[in-house]
Amino acid sequence: METDRKDVYLTCMRRKGHPKKHVSVCRRCRWNKSCVVFRRYAQPELPLMAPADEPPDPPPPPFTIVKAPPPGVQDDPQLLSEIRKILLEIRALCR
Repeated sequence: METDRKDVYLTCMRRKGHPKKHVSVCRRCRWNKSCVVFRRYAQPELPLMAPADEPPDPPPPPFTIVKAPPPGVQDDPQLLSEIRKILLEIRALCR
């Protein structure tokens, strides 16, 4: 956003009640080197943008992707019976 540099007022965090001071007053202030508000005005942060030729990275999924076991393991009757037995125990505990 473009602003007219003559009419800029900054909030003074050093003074009681946080009055707004003109930029020319902030430039003469003895605390301007350590003043966060004045530093943000003097050196504004650059916007973070991805390069135009590269698409932005997608956010990581909120879950972990695990590879499914091979088809032979899914058909194992002993493994299935163990799983059923454990699930029935968990169901009994939840009641």
